[in-house]
Amino acid sequence: MSSAKPFQKNKIFLLSGSHTVIDAFTGFLPPLLPLLMVDMKISIAGAGVLATILSTCNSLPQPILGVINDTFGKRFFVYLGPLISAVFICLIGYANSYSALIIMLALCGTGSAVFHPSAAALVNRLAGPRPSLAMSIFVTAGNFGHAVSPLLVVPVANAVGLEGLPVFVFAGALASFLLFRHIPESPGGGVVRERIRWREVSWQRMRTLGLLQFIAIVRAFVITGIGTFLPIYMHHKGVSLFFAGATATLFQGLGSLGGLLGGHLSDVFSRPRMMQIPLLLVAPFLLAFFFFDGWIRFVCLSLGGVALYLSLPLNVVMAIELFPRHAGTVSALMIGFAWGIGGLLLAPFGLAAERFGLEAVMIGLSLLILTAVAAAFLLTDNIGKTKKELVRA
Repeated sequence: MSSAKPFQKNKIFLLSGSHTVIDAFTGFLPPLLPLLMVDMKISIAGAGVLATILSTCNSLPQPILGVINDTFGKRFFVYLGPLISAVFICLIGYANSYSALIIMLALCGTGSAVFHPSAAALVNRLAGPRPSLAMSIFVTAGNFGHAVSPLLVVPVANAVGLEGLPVFVFAGALASFLLFRHIPESPGGGVVRERIRWREVSWQRMRTLGLLQFIAIVRAFVITGIGTFLPIYMHHKGVSLFFAGATATLFQGLGSLGGLLGGHLSDVFSRPRMMQIPLLLVAPFLLAFFFFDGWIRFVCLSLGGVALYLSLPLNVVMAIELFPRHAGTVSALMIGFAWGIGGLLLAPFGLAAERFGLEAVMIGLSLLILTAVAAAFLLTDNIGKTKKELVRA
């Protein structure tokens, strides 16, 4: 059992650092979209399709890859992921057509997808008696990498153009090399775990899981939508490409810290309340960003990001409590599947922005979180009934 083993901090930090690197690569696209739109004459709708390709290839395959990892326990997924993502995202400056750009983004997303389930399973296995701490470090590290990527890639793109991006391949190669050297093959691989028998799951548990899944999807759509189109929105307002990217960093960077805080607070306060209150604050903060001027709007954007990310780890924790023997499956649903669906919705988001205007659609997206608020308030009664059912079982 994992609780009999020590907390292997060096390997956990290596996996978390690699998570920072690989999520930084998938975060390159949003701040570079304004440049790509000009260089390749891409519309806002076309930009939405590019974001959808990267997000879905990064997220939707994760549940399947998680099953493969649980079955065979092979670590080469972890080794190869950072290098694959690095190579293909750094080649986008050499794409000579929109189709070539799509292929490169799809391969970058695939590299990220093969890394995440295997790395997350390893972190849990190496955590010993502190799996919650290890997972919060791992998740926050990835969110941080995605958030700071505009600060890394935009100066290079401004200085030497998109053709200079291959300078970042070294980081991916180094991460892959260190993982190969220090993360061994798992001795526990090859064990096929029991699958969830969905037909035998009670309606009460399925309803609670469905509410959690709905909240996860809406949150993921709002985060990816705002994070992807915020640099374009700010650039259209006349700010520099660097400042436009830094705005996305502000939103996602402070938000990722909110996720770490939420994981701690959920052990102190009622989890349904910790889901409801932060989500209830998201819409007012994000709307204030669009309607206020000056520094206060950026404070509101930051607080909106914190409120969005604050309840993110709760989705995973509460889902695992419903299916404690199937943590891998439900984690993939709350993370990979939710973010994949959120990414798929970016394409229609771009089409709507073409027709109604980018600001109007982003305001609508900010209001969409209220549907997740409604689902979160339905959780209180459902969680109580489900816990009683699990105790009886």
